Amino acid sequence: MVAEVRHRLKALRKRAGLRSRDVAEGLGMAPSSYQKYEDRRKGHYLPLGMVAKLVLTLEPHGISPEEIWDFANAEEADIFHRAWALKKEAEIFEKWEGAPATKVVKHDAERRRHERWNPFPANVRVDGLREQCVVKDISAGGARVISNIAKNVKDNMDVTFELAPIGETKAKVIQHKGDELSLIFTEDVGEKIENWLMPIRESHRRTE
Repeated sequence: MVAEVRHRLKALRKRAGLRSRDVAEGLGMAPSSYQKYEDRRKGHYLPLGMVAKLVLTLEPHGISPEEIWDFANAEEADIFHRAWALKKEAEIFEKWEGAPATKVVKHDAERRRHERWNPFPANVRVDGLREQCVVKDISAGGARVISNIAKNVKDNMDVTFELAPIGETKAKVIQHKGDELSLIFTEDVGEKIENWLMPIRESHRRTE
């Protein structure tokens, strides 16, 4: 049986020869916040974003990325990596350093009303079933997501979309194909999304 994540995390940190404070700094969190993961975290997995930061923090100290990715839920990581593969294949994205999002290059600015940002972990809930997903594109009016829950939905179905920076919002499925859903927000969350995207846009502009 796999040991609980808090014990594995502490053992891995010690193998890397780091203090809790060192890892917390690499993750961009307060030492006391990180310590809770080593002391009280239950279950077998860590949040996906935290695992990705752990890779960057621990790999220079001799810990393999493969071993660190074992801290992530395999299904969630698979969805994320499939979304990332789509980004690579399309070759329409432009990386920028320092944030967990990428900007879509607008080849035809007149045809695109909003800047799009991806990928972000999120959740979609349908009829009480809550499923992890990855945001492929998002704007003030809606989002495209990749999720295994797509097989359980139909066009025009009402769902709940949950993204940490904006919270929960009501949405409607306007199209679904394979494991991809196109959602339109039925609540006015445009201002929240714009406020959230603003510092990301500004950070991108400063690196251009």
